[in-house]
Amino acid sequence: MYIDRTFLKQNAKQAIAESRFKILFVAMVFLLLMYALNLFAQNLSGYAEFAARYTEKLMEGETILRFSWPQVEPYAWVLVLCIILMRILMRAGCTSYFLLSSRREPAGFKNLLDGFYFPVKVAVMEVLKYAVILCGAVFFLFPGILFFYMFRLSLFVLFDNPEMGPVGCLGESARLMSGRKWELFLLDLSFAGWYIFSYFFALTGYPVLDVWVYPYTGLTYAGYYNSLIGWQPGQTPPDPADTGWR
Repeated sequence: MYIDRTFLKQNAKQAIAESRFKILFVAMVFLLLMYALNLFAQNLSGYAEFAARYTEKLMEGETILRFSWPQVEPYAWVLVLCIILMRILMRAGCTSYFLLSSRREPAGFKNLLDGFYFPVKVAVMEVLKYAVILCGAVFFLFPGILFFYMFRLSLFVLFDNPEMGPVGCLGESARLMSGRKWELFLLDLSFAGWYIFSYFFALTGYPVLDVWVYPYTGLTYAGYYNSLIGWQPGQTPPDPADTGWR
């Protein structure tokens, strides 16, 4: 089955336009929340202070940095772990939002919390996924890349099949991606220009381009998943009353 990248991108733009740009507003709120959580975690963990001192010493021309990580209370590390979990669950919720939006299903801010309906499944699946990717990348770089593409659709699979366990979702993602990793890589590559522009905007301290790039790419990947599973308009999604989805 041939997947038309141009069609996927046009469909993503059309979804944004049909929502009267509500999708961009939801994405902006999501990105602001993620930025705030990240900033909070950096301050709690002492990273912000460490980075500031590190930069100051470098500017002074010191080549040997003789200072340690700032002292942090144990409770702060617990809070940092909670924030990391919240970020994981909110990213999952944003994936759910893009999937619903790509299908023209009702979606709104509340869907950003969809990951909290099954936090254990989402957290375990993400930990397993990145543990396998990391192991593959550490020992042999190429297998790590393969694992990354094998499991790329696991969150979409979970929201379509909430009764599945973490391993089952990873396995289904691997099945869907069998023979299609290069295809998805080319889709990633087609966004390279947007990612580069977004990065340079972020360097100025105003990552405003992310408000377009993040939903645009997210909707395109949701459309890619829809194409692989043969989803058609009018197909009934899981009942939210039974699954907590939506």
